[in-house]
Amino acid sequence: KSILGKYTVFGVASAIVVLAGDAPIQEEILNKVIWLSVLTLVFVIGPDLYLEMRRRALALKITRKLPFLLDLMATCVQTGMTIESTLFYLTSEMASFDRDIAYMLKRLSDRARTVGIDQALQDLYERVPSPEMHSFVMTLTQSMQHGTSVYEILTTLSNDIRKIQLLSLEEKAGKLSSKMSIPLIIFIMIPVVILIVAPGVMRMMERL
Repeated sequence: KSILGKYTVFGVASAIVVLAGDAPIQEEILNKVIWLSVLTLVFVIGPDLYLEMRRRALALKITRKLPFLLDLMATCVQTGMTIESTLFYLTSEMASFDRDIAYMLKRLSDRARTVGIDQALQDLYERVPSPEMHSFVMTLTQSMQHGTSVYEILTTLSNDIRKIQLLSLEEKAGKLSSKMSIPLIIFIMIPVVILIVAPGVMRMMERL
C-alpha cells in the first residue's frame, strides 16, 4: 500500500508540474521535470520495489520451511521445554543452518520477553502474512490459552501444512499442461502443418 501511495503521489505531482501555468512550458524546464521523474523512480520507488520483492521472497522461504521448524519445536516441547525456552534454544541452534529462520526466531523470542508470547506471535504473522503462518499463530495461541497439548498441536499442524504445500505443488503441476499447450501449438503443430501442406502448395505453384 505504501508503494502504491508513492506511485500515486508521484504521478499527481508530475501531472501538476507539467500542466501548471498558462504559458507553455519551456523545453529546459520539461527536461528537468523528466530527469527529476527518472531520479525519483530510481532512488525513491526503485528501492521500495526491491525491498518488497525481497520481503515476499523471504516470507515464501520461511513458509516453505515452517513444517520443519514445527517439528523441531515439537521435539523441544516434548522434552519438557516451554515455548519461550524453545524459541531461545532454536535461535542459537538454527544460526548455523539458516540465518533467516534464526533471525525470525530471535525477533520472536525478544518480542515474547517484552510484550508476551501472544503479541509476539501476532507480530510474527504481520511480518510473514501467509495462510500457513496464520494457522501456526492461531493454533498455538489457542493451545496455550486452553491448556491443550502443545506437542500434539505442533505435530498435527506440521503434517497439515505439509499436505497443503503438497496439494499446492500438485495444483501447479496440473496447470503446466494448459500452459504448455500454447508453446506446443506454436513450435510443433504449426511447423508440422507447414511441412505437410508445403509440398502440395509448391506443386500447385509449379503447375500455374
